Amino acid sequence: MPRRCCWRGSRRPQCRIPPPMNHEDIQFPTRHHPLREDIRALAQLMDEVLQAQGGAELWQLFEQDRLTATRWREGVAGAASWCGRSRPGSSW
Repeated sequence: MPRRCCWRGSRRPQCRIPPPMNHEDIQFPTRHHPLREDIRALAQLMDEVLQAQGGAELWQLFEQDRLTATRWREGVAGAASWCGRSRPGSSW
């Protein structure tokens, strides 16, 4: 028997992505500062591991995607279309 979807006709479920938020507009409670410091330390460690284990090319790809995601979050037009794309000439 064919499987039926959960919606019928032209009434399709809506998927809404919230608008990007500028990280400078977000206020975190003081109690979160140690956690934010830990996250920054982990990000630095991840950078070091990516460079050591994957080489400069992998790190550059990762950094480009990170910067693109940041630009998207800040509302730069067209930034999301570049996130996750493979780069020409890349082996990754």
